[in-house]
Amino acid sequence: MRNTIVIKIIIIFIVINLAGIMLIPLNKSEKERYDKAINYIKEKHYPQAIAVLKELNNYNDSRDLIKQIRYLIEGTYISNGIWAVGAITDDNRVQIVYAGEDENKYNQVTESWKNIKALSFRSGDSIEGLTADGKILTTSTYTAEDLLNSKVASTAAMADVVKAVTSWDNIKAFQAFYPQSAVTLTNDGFVYACYPSYENGIKKLEGWDNIVAIADGRSYVVGLTEDGRVYCNTYGYDGIIDVSEWKDIVAISAGSSVIGRKEDGTVRSTGWNRYGEGDVSNWTDIIAISTCSTSTLGLKRDGTVVATGANDFGQIDVSDWIDIVAIAAGEYFSIGLKSDGSMVLSGDCSYSGVRTPDVSLMKRLYVPEISINN
Repeated sequence: MRNTIVIKIIIIFIVINLAGIMLIPLNKSEKERYDKAINYIKEKHYPQAIAVLKELNNYNDSRDLIKQIRYLIEGTYISNGIWAVGAITDDNRVQIVYAGEDENKYNQVTESWKNIKALSFRSGDSIEGLTADGKILTTSTYTAEDLLNSKVASTAAMADVVKAVTSWDNIKAFQAFYPQSAVTLTNDGFVYACYPSYENGIKKLEGWDNIVAIADGRSYVVGLTEDGRVYCNTYGYDGIIDVSEWKDIVAISAGSSVIGRKEDGTVRSTGWNRYGEGDVSNWTDIIAISTCSTSTLGLKRDGTVVATGANDFGQIDVSDWIDIVAIAAGEYFSIGLKSDGSMVLSGDCSYSGVRTPDVSLMKRLYVPEISINN
């Protein structure tokens, strides 16, 4: 009996030690992969870092690092407003440069904004800001009542969009051609799209699960899932968007075409490609993308920028840009945020009757930094 007990104890001891031996490589493997991701971050291989961190799931601060990287490369802290440029400052306020008749028409409203974490300036008529507590602010003077009183049916239908957007809260991400359209991702993981054609102006996009990024293409909405797939919902889009085979995508941007950046730093596109804005198949080492209706920008790991598409106004003359950390494409001009918190611009909107904004006036702009938990 005693011998049996001794044998059992020995067996248990051996099993425990074997288990310990087996666990060491697993833990070491996680640590090694985490260290590899950290090295990727330090070397600005952000797409590759996301790919490794996703596999680690809850290990250390992997999930938080992914969020930080996504925010950095999505570049929603700067925005290109057709005739104006907006950016978040280092104290989480908003700074706008505009050279139209009323140069202060935006700043008069935004000077009271605080704790802003993202901007959307795509309509050109107004800028929208997403606050840290999930609310949406706008400089738009349109009210639902004003739009309902319009004799133009398409304009009156925008009233539903205004009602929806102004009532939203608990928002994680937001993009719009306000008040024509808007798309939002809530902190609960739901995606809502606002278009005048929808009943009550708003539609919850069913089946869109595990979404981490969204983009509004004005006539379509795209969503990026945590595992790198892309969903698309179209409305009146005069073309074909096929993202069904896309995988390993880590960032999306919407314009006339849909642009997706892969984990390996290459780029895909689908859609019109009317102006060559989708000619991105040869791009490599890309860490961020931005597209509009006529052109596409790609930010490379070394801080330089590549571009394709229409160049009628010099908007893709970006070959001399250096030390760039964020980009925003535009119909008249493109903008880039530099690592020192200053802004550069290429292009000219004076042909439209509005002078090109002077971005040299922009100071103390916010440049995100990734905080690593060591």
